[in-house]
Amino acid sequence: MHVPEIFEDSTNALSKFKYNYRLSREASVLDKKYVEDKLIRPVTYNLTVGKEKWKLEIMSRAGWSNSTSLYLIFFGGQSLVLLLTGLTIVLFLMDERRVELKELANKDGLTKLYNRYGFDEMAEKMISKNPKEHCVAVLLDVDDFKLINDMYGHAYGDKALISLAENMQKFFPSSALLCRNGGGTNSVFFYLIVQWKK
Repeated sequence: MHVPEIFEDSTNALSKFKYNYRLSREASVLDKKYVEDKLIRPVTYNLTVGKEKWKLEIMSRAGWSNSTSLYLIFFGGQSLVLLLTGLTIVLFLMDERRVELKELANKDGLTKLYNRYGFDEMAEKMISKNPKEHCVAVLLDVDDFKLINDMYGHAYGDKALISLAENMQKFFPSSALLCRNGGGTNSVFFYLIVQWKK
């Protein structure tokens, strides 16, 4: 019985659909083996024809790929990228929010000058950064400010404070440290520190 000829239609179909194959008999070393290419990790079918045992090995010419593993790697990678992107965005937004909150905690909401706490912190940094430079500290007391609020209303009092703060920022050097403190019932205090080199 000529087994290779029996499977000739099947082996031709395998070749047509781009599969490499090997059909071999396990009985003797002298038997012919039908090999087209070297096979790597082939799918093996054991056949018994009469009293002889045959082995059919099949492999795709492009090689085998485990699509399940590829899908898992792909989706796992995508998930990791999305997770890291989301985490980066959250950290970025949290850092932005932290900066905003620190500014709100250290600055006067009306004049945008430092409040007392922000002024103390910045003055300490300014002096420790340049300990050999001379500086002048000034306290400006706007007396009877309550009269403006009582006479014209708090909206005009707010405009007066904003105008005073803007004019002070224009007048003093940009390196000057300015602060607004609410003061007592009748006064508004502004603090100022200016440094200069000899």
